[in-house]
Amino acid sequence: AAKVKGALDDAVVVVRRNVLEALVNYSCATIREVRSIVDAGYPTTLVAKAASEVDEVQPLVLKLLYNCIKDETGLAKSLDASAVETCISLLDSGSTEVRKESATTLSFLCFAEMAKMNAIQGNGVAKLSSLLTDEAWEVRAAAAGALMAVTTTDPGKKAIVPANGVAPLINLLEDEQRLVKLNVLKTMANVAVNPDVRDQLKMSESVLPTLSALIEGEDTLLAKHATIAKAAVLWEP
Repeated sequence: AAKVKGALDDAVVVVRRNVLEALVNYSCATIREVRSIVDAGYPTTLVAKAASEVDEVQPLVLKLLYNCIKDETGLAKSLDASAVETCISLLDSGSTEVRKESATTLSFLCFAEMAKMNAIQGNGVAKLSSLLTDEAWEVRAAAAGALMAVTTTDPGKKAIVPANGVAPLINLLEDEQRLVKLNVLKTMANVAVNPDVRDQLKMSESVLPTLSALIEGEDTLLAKHATIAKAAVLWEP
């Protein structure tokens, strides 16, 4: 991994892309391979590259960064290099793949408490909320997944309201894609703890009937999380 690191600065896009593809495949094996990449100093480099690379290479940079943060040292170095802020800046990309991978990587980063706060303070909740209406279902699923991670905190639950994130969550309960619905149900269960959100969900004509239909449906995983979400929506102090 250390020997090919210099190739990330190669002037030829194809060379950079090929090296990154090889590193992504290499880092998908075991945590040992991930650690060798982290030990070679990749996290800091990858955060910088994510912000500066061309569109066609950025998704590979983000995928490799995602693998690096599976390691505690890789996570710490990525956060120190402003990985959260970089991922948030890429949510506006014109590339569907970049939007998807930046939201996916942000979601994984936000399992760390510090990253959640950085995301909230960096306007991440609003940007992710806007991606809930993205035309690509993969982006919608990734955005909902990242919101799920961020809204485990009280500030995240509060931030969803000014970010105008509740209405699109309601609409996505009827999304055709299972992963979108699953991530939305988990996020809804989180944010329903906020009384303002809970009132908005209860006042909706579609939320409770849709949750009930999912509970009675054949998909046991969706039914399980719809049950949790419905209980959160109907909770009375």
